[in-house]
Amino acid sequence: MEDSHQNEGTSKKKRQIDAVAAIGAEPLIKKPPTKKAKKDPKMLELRRTIQMSCATNDFCTALDAYERMHVAEGVRIESHTFYNLLNLCDGCFTGREIHIGTPKHPTKKTQKEEKIPDSDNKKEGVPKRLVSDKERKDFAYRVKNEMDQLQIPLPETAITPLVRLLCKTGDLQEAEKLIQKAESTQQCKPKLRMYSALICAYCKRKNLQKALELFLHMQSFSRTNKTGTSQIVIEPSEREYCAIMKCASILGDVKVMERILSDLAEEVLVPCSETTNSIIQWFESEHAIRRHDDIEISSVMDGAVNFPKAQAPCLGPLQHNIGVDDKCSISPKWIVNRSEIDTSSGILTSGCLEGCKLRPVTLDQDS
Repeated sequence: MEDSHQNEGTSKKKRQIDAVAAIGAEPLIKKPPTKKAKKDPKMLELRRTIQMSCATNDFCTALDAYERMHVAEGVRIESHTFYNLLNLCDGCFTGREIHIGTPKHPTKKTQKEEKIPDSDNKKEGVPKRLVSDKERKDFAYRVKNEMDQLQIPLPETAITPLVRLLCKTGDLQEAEKLIQKAESTQQCKPKLRMYSALICAYCKRKNLQKALELFLHMQSFSRTNKTGTSQIVIEPSEREYCAIMKCASILGDVKVMERILSDLAEEVLVPCSETTNSIIQWFESEHAIRRHDDIEISSVMDGAVNFPKAQAPCLGPLQHNIGVDDKCSISPKWIVNRSEIDTSSGILTSGCLEGCKLRPVTLDQDS
């Protein structure tokens, strides 16, 4: 019985082969799976070393492995390993300057403090040598030049650490040129973090005009490709708003401060403690209250920078004028955007909101 089944199977297979041969085609024979070529173990070792250095933010170990294995021994580096090196030059554990969420009291301490992995300075009790920002930038550009020679494209993840390093060393013009070049590269899709470092660097140097120009350009950036012009929407975060507010507060630019506060109120529901302190410092400064005899400080919004139409209405500057009432007595008046306020009742006596009453808002300690 078993022999008859085997003969039937063999004959059926033979008839299939004969039929394929009759039409002139080659018989369907399953080829054994080809084995993938094994990668160089030294290349894998170099990859793992750099990956572990990124996990522990150990720039020195990655630099030594690069010089010893890649430069001296000629071990090949993969493209994603190049990207890891560039990000390690900037530092993989840079602290967040803005706390997103409900502001916390500055004196209160959290029960659990976040553990930061060993950095370049400490590792297993052995002190590491400090690496300056200039050394990191020079090494990053060595890696970039080698990537250019190998024709490896630079995506946004590779451009951003270069921009941050240039901002740390003060090469702001070079950082701006790098961003402009990245915008014209199809492999690079711009993101907020690519612009954020340069905006904050301009604000720290009190160059409010350049910061606002980049701030507005980032939000209106578009790219033309084969399918047409595509708009890339990049919305600023609280960090950029806070940096511009600090700069405008120092320079006393009332118009910029009013506009940023108006946009911030629409975009950020609960500001962080740093943003809240910046707002308080502005209203406590001499520029927040304009008196009748004060000379108005020129603003970059008077022609150098053109903001789009605001989404929310702006009340304008708070002015303190001294007037004479019907009884010929001198009385101070508070004016907001040409709307006079009765200080005794809080009622607006003129303007588009005439007759409306302003009510005091109770603020707690964390507001």
